[in-house]
Amino acid sequence: MLSTMAPLEIREVWKENMEEEFALIASIIDEYPYVAMDTEFPGAVLASLARSESKYKSIKANADMMHLIQLGMTLSDEEGNLPLGNSIWQFNFCEFDPDCHPHAEDSIDLLRNSGIDFQSSYDLAYLLSILNDKQPLPQTLIEFKTLIRKFFPVLFDVKHLIKYCEGLYGGLDRLGYTLGVQRYGNSHLAGSDSHLTLSVFLRLKRFYFHGVPYDYEGVVFGLE
Repeated sequence: MLSTMAPLEIREVWKENMEEEFALIASIIDEYPYVAMDTEFPGAVLASLARSESKYKSIKANADMMHLIQLGMTLSDEEGNLPLGNSIWQFNFCEFDPDCHPHAEDSIDLLRNSGIDFQSSYDLAYLLSILNDKQPLPQTLIEFKTLIRKFFPVLFDVKHLIKYCEGLYGGLDRLGYTLGVQRYGNSHLAGSDSHLTLSVFLRLKRFYFHGVPYDYEGVVFGLE
């Protein structure tokens, strides 16, 4: 049973305490090896096309051009227990300035109204950009998938998994409602979204796949 009935503590991470929080995460990651993540970013200013390779070109162009706003990260053990009295992490990035950096206005309005879509391919692109020291993303989809595998040897995309779950569809909030998962905090805040993502995954793992769904591992929705 999930231990999240107690209130969550969202650990806000800024430049000043980043090294301390990284050290803390490193000290507990072996005990809490499940990691769910979510990002908040300033939308997409370049259109995405339908074909996987073309869609990746659009994702790359947007992620290379724009700045990450927030990264949420939730750790848990096999049973969904969270560390440090139900702590999750919310990393805040200070580079983005809507007055001078490219962005989609509707996305910024959404974030403002949320106190600061469910697109895993963009989440991964922005996260890999940060992990790779803001170097441009690889030129091809094959190279991008190789980079994903380098940083995330075992990866599950909830949006891909629900394709194989009868009756499940829609965005993260709809999935949470359908599966009876409670959201903690506001939607479109990365910490809250990462926790809801983890809770949804654990419900899928338990009630739909009856174990870790390794047959569907390593696939990013929209970039199959």
